[in-house]
Amino acid sequence: METSLRNRKVRGAEALAAAALDAAERQHTALPGEKITAQVIHALAKEVLDLSEEIAETDKLIEARFRAHDLAEVIGSMPGIGPPLGAEFLAATAGDLSRFGTPDRLASLAGIVPISTTVPTSPFPWPIT
Repeated sequence: METSLRNRKVRGAEALAAAALDAAERQHTALPGEKITAQVIHALAKEVLDLSEEIAETDKLIEARFRAHDLAEVIGSMPGIGPPLGAEFLAATAGDLSRFGTPDRLASLAGIVPISTTVPTSPFPWPIT
C-alpha cells in the first residue's frame, strides 16, 4: 500500500499506509453487503488507476506531437502556454497563424496583452467592425 501511495506522490505515504492498516486491523464489525461493496470499490478504483495511467500516456503523446510541430517553439514561448495548451491552440487554428494578421493581434486574442487603463476615446476598448 505504501509503495502504491508513494508512486502516486502522496505526501506522508508511510504514515498514511500505517494508519490505514492499523484501522483495518482494529475493525471487527461486518455489515451485510460489505464484501460485494469492497469488490465493487476495488474494481472501480482499479479502473480509475488504469484511466489515470492512460491519460498520462496520452499526455506524453500529445506533448511529443506538439514539440515536433514547426511552431512549437514560438507558441511555447508565450507565457502560460505549455504543451497541452499549445497543442490545443494548434488544433484550434489548424496550425495557420497567418489568419491572425499580426503578432499583436494573436497576442491580444490569446489574452497576453495588457489592456490600457487610460480613459478611452470610445466607450469600447476595441474597434467595432
